[in-house]
Amino acid sequence: MKRRRLLSVAAVAFVPGCLSSPDDPEDSTPEAEVKDVESYLPEAGEGWTLAETYEPGLGETGLTDAVVGKYRSPDDVRYDVLVVFSGTAEQLIDAGWQIAVPIENGAIAASTGQEERSPTPEHPPQPSVDGTPIPGTDDQALELLARSPELTESEVETNCMPC
Repeated sequence: MKRRRLLSVAAVAFVPGCLSSPDDPEDSTPEAEVKDVESYLPEAGEGWTLAETYEPGLGETGLTDAVVGKYRSPDDVRYDVLVVFSGTAEQLIDAGWQIAVPIENGAIAASTGQEERSPTPEHPPQPSVDGTPIPGTDDQALELLARSPELTESEVETNCMPC
């Protein structure tokens, strides 16, 4: 009886992986995939064109890892999309962006005709002129955000602000 018990304990001890150390790379848990801020930018296609991308000057806002994409809709309306890590959708709406959606690490926002201005800690990049989006463009802004490979149409519709 003692011999069987010893053999079963020995067999378990030699099964690969049973006695691995925490430093063993084969036994380590894979790290979560770190997404790049640009991976959230909507894809061009179906009449949407991406004219350019750039990193906005965020100054002393405290926002990090941001990118702006400048798009043209199928009917030639200009949209800007801002993706920012460490910011919130509420901050972007407060700054005048037309539509914003929270994402895993921050927020993504779209609006007609945004232009970069000198941001402050209290105010992220703000809309151009008076900050009023072109009337009747909310649906297209949502459509553009739903073209992000990191978001589903359902996520955009469910989580969008101020929808």
